[in-house]
Parts: sequence; C-alpha cells; structure tokens
Amino acid sequence: MRKTLVILTIVITSTLKSYAQTYIGSGQTNGITVETSHQHQDPNWSARADAINTINGSGNDFERNEAARFLMQATLGFEKQHVEDVVNAGIEGWIDQQIQMPYNEHTMWDKTYTYSDWPARSHFDRAWWDYMMKNEDLLRHRVAMALSEIFVISRKVPVIGHHGDIAAAYYDMLAKNALGNFEDLLLDVTLNPAMGTYLSHLGNKKANPQENTFPDQNFAREVMQLFSIGLVQLNADGSAITDANGKPVPTYNNQDIAEFAKVFTGLRIGAYQPTHYFYPGIPHINSTLGQANAKMPMQMEENYHEPGAKYLLDGYVIPAGQSGMQDVEDAINHLYRHPNVGPFIGKKLIQFLVKSNPSPPYIQRITQVFNNNGNGVRGDMAAVIKAILLDQEARNCYGNNQDVDSKLKEPFIRYIHVLRHLPKLSTAIEYCCADIFYKEDEFPQYIFNSPSVFNFFQPNYAPNGGIANQNLVAPEFQIHNSLSSIDYINFIDRILNISCDDNLDEPTLVLLKEYSNGEYINYTTVNMDYYVNLAKDTEALINEIDRYFTHGNLSHQTRLYIREALNLIDENYYNNCDFADRVLKNKVAMALNIIAISPDYAIIR
Repeated sequence: MRKTLVILTIVITSTLKSYAQTYIGSGQTNGITVETSHQHQDPNWSARADAINTINGSGNDFERNEAARFLMQATLGFEKQHVEDVVNAGIEGWIDQQIQMPYNEHTMWDKTYTYSDWPARSHFDRAWWDYMMKNEDLLRHRVAMALSEIFVISRKVPVIGHHGDIAAAYYDMLAKNALGNFEDLLLDVTLNPAMGTYLSHLGNKKANPQENTFPDQNFAREVMQLFSIGLVQLNADGSAITDANGKPVPTYNNQDIAEFAKVFTGLRIGAYQPTHYFYPGIPHINSTLGQANAKMPMQMEENYHEPGAKYLLDGYVIPAGQSGMQDVEDAINHLYRHPNVGPFIGKKLIQFLVKSNPSPPYIQRITQVFNNNGNGVRGDMAAVIKAILLDQEARNCYGNNQDVDSKLKEPFIRYIHVLRHLPKLSTAIEYCCADIFYKEDEFPQYIFNSPSVFNFFQPNYAPNGGIANQNLVAPEFQIHNSLSSIDYINFIDRILNISCDDNLDEPTLVLLKEYSNGEYINYTTVNMDYYVNLAKDTEALINEIDRYFTHGNLSHQTRLYIREALNLIDENYYNNCDFADRVLKNKVAMALNIIAISPDYAIIR
C-alpha cells in the first residue's frame, strides 16, 4: 500500500505541472494515469472502486449538497430528481425555469371540488396535500406558503373552517400572485371574501351618525401594520428611522386608520355559490361568506360606501366624487408605493426562506430589487424571490458554521420535506393526509390554522437566553417548546416505523393513512427497495440521507448516533411481525427517524 501511494503521488504531481488551475478531485484527468494494487468490486454494488476515481471527481458531492441546501430554502419539499435538475440547470437557471411555469388559477379550487359539491375542510386538506406531494412548480408553492403566514386568514373562524372551497380559493389567490406583482397581490388579498370576513370589511358600511355607527377599522389597521408598511418608518436596510430624541417614527396614527377605514366600506361578496345553494339576483351588502362563491372578489355596493375625500398618509388625498372601487384601488396603490414596503416585506420573506437575522445590507439589496427589478418595474415578486435566493448571504457556505446565519425550520415544513422526498406508493389516486390535519391538538401548525392574524409566530420573537442576549431573533422558536417538540417526534415515529398491518402487501413505512369508521381505507407507503439496498452498507445509507436531508452538513455527533443505532439492529431487533429483509428495513426506518428529528435537519444553515 505504501508503494502504491508513492506512485500515485509521483504520477499526479508530475502531471499537475501542466494543469496549474486544477486540483486533485476536480475531474481533470486528461493525460493522467493512476495505478493501484487493487480495484475493489463489492458484491452489493454495480460500481467499482477504480483507481481513476481518486481524482476524476466522481465522489465529489459538493454540487448535489449545495443543490439540496438550496432546495431546502426554495421548496416545501423535493425529490432526488429535483436535486439533479438544479445541478444540471444551475441554481439561477432552475429559478428561471420555475418562474416560467404557468399556474392554473383554479388548481386547488378544482381539486377540492372533485371530492364534493359542498367541500368541507377535509376536502381542501386532501387536495392540498395531494398536490404538494406531486407538483413540479415547487418555488411558487414555497412562496405561497410564506404568503399564507403574512396575509393570514384562519380556520379558527368557523365559516372559514367549515368550508373547504373558501380555503382553496384563498390559497389559489396567493399562489397565483406568488411570483407576480405585489400591488396585484395586495389588492387581491383586500378583495378576497375570506379576508373580508376574517378582518371584518366584508359588509362594512359607511358611517351613520343617527345610529352612532362608524366604519369598522380592523382591516384598515392590519393592511398597514402587517401587510404592507409596518408600525415604524424604515430605511432601505430595514432599520428604523428615528426622531430627534432617538425614538422610531410611526408610519401612521389612529386618524390614519379611521381614514383608511372609510375606503374599505361598501364591499359585498361578488357572487353566490356555484353549487348546492341557489340565491336569485345580485348579492346584497348583508350577504355572508357562507353564501359566497369564494373565488370571486368582493364587489362594491355604492350606497354603503363612505362618500367624500379620504386623507391618507403623508398628505395623500383620495378625491371626492369617484367610485368606491376606485377609492380602494387608489388606497392600495398608495400603500404599495410607500418606501417601507420593500424592506418590510423583503425582510419577512428572507426570514421565511433563508435566515432569521438577515444583515442590513442583505435587506437593502432586496429593497432595491423590490423598488426596481432592473427594468423599471416596482414590486416584481419573481425578481424579489430570485434576489433573495441568489444573494451572497443565502448562497455562501461560510454560514454553515454560524448560528446567526441560520433559522429553525417550521415543524410543518420539516414534516412536508420528509414526506415529499421519500419515494411513495398509494393505494388510492391521491396521497392522503388524515394523520396530520386531524390532530390539531397535537400538531401546532398547519396551513390556515393560525391562532390569530399575527401568524403562528412573530418575526421579532426571541427566546430567552443566548439568542435574546445577542439581540437576535428566532421566530419559529415561538412554537417550539417541550410539548410541540415531543409531538413532532411522535409524529415522525408514527410514520417512520415499520408497519405490519394486514392490509399491506408487505411490512413497510406507512407515511400517510386515511380511515373511516375506525378502519384504514387508504395508505401511502414508501417504496423501500432503493433504501434497503443502501442499508447493506451503513455508511452508504448515512451518506444518502445526509446528502438529501442535511445537504452534506451532518454533524459528526449525529452521524455517530445513527451509526451506533444501526449497528445494534439485528435479527432479534424488536418488531411485531417477521419478514424478509427484516434487518435492512429496520435500519432504513431507524436512520430516517433519527435524521428527521435531529437538530442538523431542523436548522437551515
């Protein structure tokens, strides 16, 4: 062996003189011959340990690791082929391809209605989950998920919670606008009847001094505080503008809220439901969301709209005498053009996709793109998302070892990533989702189930201790506690554990299941063949899950835990049934289970 190493060194060194700009392992093999005393062929693998592999780059996983790291930021979940797609197209090329993918505006709406002419909450859940397990427009739906946590509606409101079509229409609206223009997004959110109900401007009426009633101010306040400009005036880098006393300058006051409330009056549902119920004529100002065709935007009923001029921010005046809908459009355009929107919304999107504590220069770079996409267009969401994901703070690897350059992955997204990546088989035409969506008391988060308009967690939340002491934030830790963390572990154990149910063709991992009258009627299981083959070599299995779940960043300690756990598994390892490949299947389940609950997987760096 010593002689072989010497010969290898001599051959490479003498040849590298003519390849001054290459390095060992870069893939440059022209004119190089490598000789060894033995080229191993393992009986379990088709590949052979050829001598040339020591320098041809075949073992270099950097591109795939970086692609997997990028997809952890840019998607709700991905499969092996998506990593290859990124490697082949490059990160920027892949983003461009995703931006070009069209979106059928009624995708989720139509899928929801395939289950029922009167869709319940469960019908939307099934449609949404099935789509997220199969779709190829991955970037759009990662952004849509982030938008659902900025422009919050909640099924805690009974009418939203009981109608799957309402959730489907709202989600479709977010997904349609996810890579469009922010002004269109803000206007569509404003006119959506679900938002109109949630923040009470559906059926909002002009003032009636005789009855001492005045326009509801709920949406007027939140459209500024949460959806566009925030509480204080901002510099382009997200820092607060201060007065002479060093105090942040507010963006609006109570009088501004009252003036905006006048704008959002006279809005009614746009159309009645297309099925099940029939209401003759045009909807009235008192028509409710439960009667609405939820995909139709609200319309203006002029008799109930507050007349006169509206005095908005920074001296801007909406003139008297124009239509109510023109008032609404002018107010939204006014907010859209406010200088706060770029840093306020940009920072939130960075926090959802990349890191909890973006630097001021990072925020400023995104603000510049929001203000001008390079072609004179303001509010180009596709350009903003692309800039966020390509920025040096998102792509540089130095952050892998820096806590400040990380974020805790939301538990719901951790769960989706696991299920989307594993190769699946289903006993039905769709991948069912009952295990997660119907355990609301156990799982602290899923789509449209926020406890308030402030989302599951707030962007400035900082847990006590080291994070708060460094003046850093970690928003997702607001829903990470002793109860929720254990519940997540239990969920993972429930799906990444070999099941021997009699309804299965063979013992396997059951990812998702649906039941009726206490009986399971639909399974989604893992096709374990690929992983079982890998499990013949413990290190090969660990390297595989490291590549796709922790993008090559698996810590030595976690790797040691997995290795030790897998090496303890033998024919006597506990399971409630006997089957072929018993050891290998249990090794796969154990490895996936440990990686899915590890801090290495939970933290994006």
